[in-house]
Amino acid sequence: MELDCHVRPPGFVPSTAYDRPLVRALRLHGPGDLRVDEMPPPEPREGDVLVEVEVALTGSAELRAFAAGSDALDAGPAPFGRELAGIDIRNGQRVVAAASAPCGHCAPCLADREALCRRPALLEGAFAEHVAVPGRIAEVNLHPVPRGLDPAVAALADSLACCLHAVERAGVTPGSLVAVLGAGPIGLMLCACVTDAGGYVAAVGGRTSRHSLAAAFGARPADPRDADVVIEAAGTEQARGD
Repeated sequence: MELDCHVRPPGFVPSTAYDRPLVRALRLHGPGDLRVDEMPPPEPREGDVLVEVEVALTGSAELRAFAAGSDALDAGPAPFGRELAGIDIRNGQRVVAAASAPCGHCAPCLADREALCRRPALLEGAFAEHVAVPGRIAEVNLHPVPRGLDPAVAALADSLACCLHAVERAGVTPGSLVAVLGAGPIGLMLCACVTDAGGYVAAVGGRTSRHSLAAAFGARPADPRDADVVIEAAGTEQARGD
């Protein structure tokens, strides 16, 4: 007799992630030492939102922690990753969570300078099956993802927002020549944002392999010394000096 694997036995109840005693999470145990650990599911506090992670990202902060360790290691293995896209388990809606949120109460926040917040809420441990997004981030920086948008693209929203803000603050207008120093992920997104704003981009520096990518994101051959605006996106001492 052939067994039909699609037939569920009487009384079968589908399990959920929270029926399992443990979930998997990537944690930093020391410099260069990342491990997939099995842990109890996160326990959300009031206001927190549980998200089933689909995509998590690494950034410069994670790379530095991986290379040199983290202060959080003093208390044991540290959670890893801070930006994600996933499913809000309350309603099944795909969402994207920013890495942080301003507290809204400190002096810089009250002066409308939230980027300088002294007590930001931080999302920790995005590289896990489930994450409890802190309540403050859930309140102001947890956003629904449009239907059909790839979660791998949606997860870039936090970084893209920084680039859009930079282009706005720099006053890029149609016809502006903008020199973007650095052709990493942020530099490439800046190229696209400047192009979208009607400007012309001269990408400066970066690995040779990045040059064709920069062109695909809107960069054109131009003399950066003629730039109306310069945006430093390399994060290196040399770029700051230039």
